[in-house]
Amino acid sequence: MHYFWTVPELLAEVLDYLGDRDRRVMAQICQTFWLPAARLSWRDIPQFSYLLRLFPEERQIIYRVPGTAEFVALSGTLRTAEWRRFRLFAPFVRTLQITIDENNYKTLLRLHNYSKGTVLLPNLDTITLEVQFTPLLKQESAQICELFLLPSIKMVEYRHSGPYWVAEEQMILSVFDRLQAIPHLENLHWSGRAISDEAQRSLCLFLSSAPHLGSICLVANNLPYTVLLSASHIPTLTTASLSNLQDIRSVPPAHAVFASLTDLEYAGTNAGLHGSIRTIKAPRLIRLCVSMSNPSGYGPNPFETLKDSERFPALVDLRVKNFHRGHLEAIFSLRSLRILHIEPAVDLQRTRYWPVRIIRLFARSFPKLEDLVLGDGYPDGDVSLPDLAYFATFCPQLRQLSMSVDAREMHTFSGNLTPHPTLEMVNLGQSEADGHEIEIAEAIHRLWPRLQECYTIWEDPRYLQTTRWARIRKDVKTFQKMQALDGKS
Repeated sequence: MHYFWTVPELLAEVLDYLGDRDRRVMAQICQTFWLPAARLSWRDIPQFSYLLRLFPEERQIIYRVPGTAEFVALSGTLRTAEWRRFRLFAPFVRTLQITIDENNYKTLLRLHNYSKGTVLLPNLDTITLEVQFTPLLKQESAQICELFLLPSIKMVEYRHSGPYWVAEEQMILSVFDRLQAIPHLENLHWSGRAISDEAQRSLCLFLSSAPHLGSICLVANNLPYTVLLSASHIPTLTTASLSNLQDIRSVPPAHAVFASLTDLEYAGTNAGLHGSIRTIKAPRLIRLCVSMSNPSGYGPNPFETLKDSERFPALVDLRVKNFHRGHLEAIFSLRSLRILHIEPAVDLQRTRYWPVRIIRLFARSFPKLEDLVLGDGYPDGDVSLPDLAYFATFCPQLRQLSMSVDAREMHTFSGNLTPHPTLEMVNLGQSEADGHEIEIAEAIHRLWPRLQECYTIWEDPRYLQTTRWARIRKDVKTFQKMQALDGKS
């Protein structure tokens, strides 16, 4: 054997480039290759059935249900010698996905009884639990959680995809209770339907005692505002994603101050967002993403609170989906934004543009803007291609722009176009063009002399706009080549 293969670092580098099938072949060549190849092959396990296949075949009962992944059940009493292969490969497992349902929960309980308190997966650090209908008692739920939610875990993703039953409630309570015993949990992604008052208290208790948690994602139909107050006690929390907080008429008197939070995502109702923003204070928050489920102009404007400069003083990235037109005024006060994405809630039956007066407000309100994405506009929109010159005057740092404009009738335009000094990427969305491709390409080249990429979302090759914009992009590149030749000469 060449000396090259005896260097662990070089062998690991080669194995990283190979697929699972090639790694299994490498593991069978010699003893030197076996350990590093087996460690990589068993690192990520998409199904728990793979591990159950390590037990003797006479103990396995394989079920194949059409439309679902096969699952393995164990029968009989497992002797100590029959655990040998399982214990040989189990320490290599770092990531595991498992579904808990009425088909396999008995096997999991049997494994818990056979293990006799021994940790089955000692190096497991990432686990995904998908819980469906499971008729479990409280003690049985606790046993399954003890089997997989180990002290070594750093990331937990819990998905409750089944209907709401009392039996699932026992599982939810067991999961939250077990999470409190994981000392170094860094990432929690929990999604499900409505949870009971007892489960809400258990969730808040866990959040209040999770000193190392850096990221949380909570998706439920009735998250209480006490979750915000509990999560604010986590000193290392930098990323939070919350959905469907309860609507309240009055904001709690206490503020949830997140000292280290830099990234916040929220999805829910207008009233829920209004209460959340008025409750949270995050001096280091950089990115705020909001998705409205009922974009209505009625009621309080949830973005009015953003005018308070002391609430999110470091905010530079705002992304809003299903935005209502009546909320724009509050957004214009955030003059320090560098990234702004707005997707209004409009009917997509036809192409809609933004009004020119609002485009002027965007340009004048955000002098530090570097990335601007404006979704479909409104029925009274009239912005055209030359109107984008406002950004060259008021947004000198803008590098990326995405919005639809009316690029027709450019052959009749005789005004001046202010070139933008930094704009490099433009997405013109569903912009409409007429047969004067040369005039449109010349206007684009004059507006953005440093343009590197320009595209639209017209994709159907049978549609006239697709072929027109293809010719326009080709003409723009021709103008750029001519300018480069003139510069060299």
